[in-house]
Amino acid sequence: MNTITLSSFWRFSLTLYKNDLVQTTLLHFQNEYTANVNLALLCAMLNKHQVSLSKSQLISLHQSITDFSAQYTQPLRALRQTYKNNKDEIQQYAQLRAKLLEAELVLEQQEQALLISQLNKINVVEKQQSDNLTLYQSLVVQPNKPSLAMKLSDLNQFLL
Repeated sequence: MNTITLSSFWRFSLTLYKNDLVQTTLLHFQNEYTANVNLALLCAMLNKHQVSLSKSQLISLHQSITDFSAQYTQPLRALRQTYKNNKDEIQQYAQLRAKLLEAELVLEQQEQALLISQLNKINVVEKQQSDNLTLYQSLVVQPNKPSLAMKLSDLNQFLL
């Protein structure tokens, strides 16, 4: 496998995330099922490179990012949402929002760095046998949920 670097992963993520349907799908899975957007983006990038993860590898990647995200990224995101909900009461809301978003993006990059570090420790299978996005969805969506209108695997159509 060609080594995936933090900078190539970040560029890939920014490019893919610009698509409105991709963004809507990822945010839906983040908000409804507590999926990690960066891990979903890594799954998409691995699909693009035709690299498969096993279920245990994906669980390991998920666990490697969960604590950091819960401790740092998610509270900052929640704070930004709180400010957004009360923006009429906050002077200089636009400047504050911009700074919080900038800080959140730094934390997102840190999450990606943690994922790349963990990915480099595992043996992945080249010549993809399975869809990493489908596998990740099966880990975060409980089986008793009704069938979904959106699927993470729908993102595969946007991989160039």
